Amino acid sequence: MVLVAGCASHTLVPYDPQRSSPPDATSAREPIYPYQRRQISVDNQDLSDKETSSYRVRQLELDSIDENGQNNDRLTGLYFQGKAPGRKPLVIVLPIWGSYTYPPYAISAGLRRRSEGGINVLRVGGESFVLDWEDMAEAPTEEAFLDAMAAGLTRVRANVVDVSRIIDWAEAQPDIDPERIGLIGFSHGGLTAGLVAVNEPRLAATIIVMGGAYPHRIFATCPGRVGKLREAILERFDWTVEEYQAALEPVVRPYDAATYPGRADPARILIIDAAKDHCIPPDARDALWEVLGRPERISLEYGHKKAFLSMTPLGLNWMRKQIYRFFELKLGPAAGG
Repeated sequence: MVLVAGCASHTLVPYDPQRSSPPDATSAREPIYPYQRRQISVDNQDLSDKETSSYRVRQLELDSIDENGQNNDRLTGLYFQGKAPGRKPLVIVLPIWGSYTYPPYAISAGLRRRSEGGINVLRVGGESFVLDWEDMAEAPTEEAFLDAMAAGLTRVRANVVDVSRIIDWAEAQPDIDPERIGLIGFSHGGLTAGLVAVNEPRLAATIIVMGGAYPHRIFATCPGRVGKLREAILERFDWTVEEYQAALEPVVRPYDAATYPGRADPARILIIDAAKDHCIPPDARDALWEVLGRPERISLEYGHKKAFLSMTPLGLNWMRKQIYRFFELKLGPAAGG
């Protein structure tokens, strides 16, 4: 990994209104996952031991719209309420469900540190996996496997709709400016953020880090637990990778951002991906960029995991700076300190 003069090796494709695709007013009118907007009742607990000179901290909890894979199907989060006066931006930080906490924790802390109470941050909880990897891997028949996959993916839909419900709650808060709400997701959270981008027009800024479209392609290529599932299924059913991918494609289609063109505003979106990502294949990364209307795109010249080093001190926090820059640009100066 080469980092020169504080700049990670990368390719930048800036947002260009002349070659980007604005959202189609007709197709973007209704959400892809409809739900009834209503006043959201949230359990709210002050965490006075975590309070700082710039922030009050509150534990938020509410029932998910549906089964979401978390404890008791509850949506939880830590709300860092800035003490600066007036209505402030809000950034919703999605988890990498059941996996690494560093990216969402680090960017949440960085936003708070830079703004000194001038921005509200809601870090969504996600201790458990959304998909039941063991249940899918042990499926005795092809039909049982695909049914288990379909059941797990409804949890993805719940998480996407729950972001809209968080926005419903945020719009009613006197300290949040409803015109300045942002969202960021990393890896699995980035896949979810891509769906949110085509589902939720109220966001002023969305940042997708190491995400993609074409989930069937990701399931066919990604290593780790995704790869272990693939190996188990291929061996049990004597499938080729191509057959595995073809079987999954109709199941995952409702949860593929590429299924919903013409809905996102590229002026409000930043994509950060990895040019040598062995988990998210090139066509999946390109498809996300296209379906979102060709927004600003930064492609780091590393693999999926190594790219995250650019948001650490080892990488001189380069990725963090790009995230802060975009939120400051779209949400106002308070987002960047």
